[in-house]
Amino acid sequence: MGASLHAAQRTGQSTFDLASLNLNLVPPPPPVVPISTNRDREVQLSRRVKELEEELRSMRVENEKQVSVLDRRNCSLWVEKRP
Repeated sequence: MGASLHAAQRTGQSTFDLASLNLNLVPPPPPVVPISTNRDREVQLSRRVKELEEELRSMRVENEKQVSVLDRRNCSLWVEKRP
């Protein structure tokens, strides 16, 4: 089939009739996006925000723990080096 199409194009013959196409058709309306899709996305993003807030809280707690450990180490070093 591909060879016959190429042969027809080489000889200048068209394999389809452009007149058969109705170019005056009204284009179809764009697809309607359901409202629930936006709502689902909003719920998904809300969950993600809550997850990130919880992660932030836990990171802050961990950071405070590390700061207190470093403060204790620095304090004990400072006391030892004191003249």
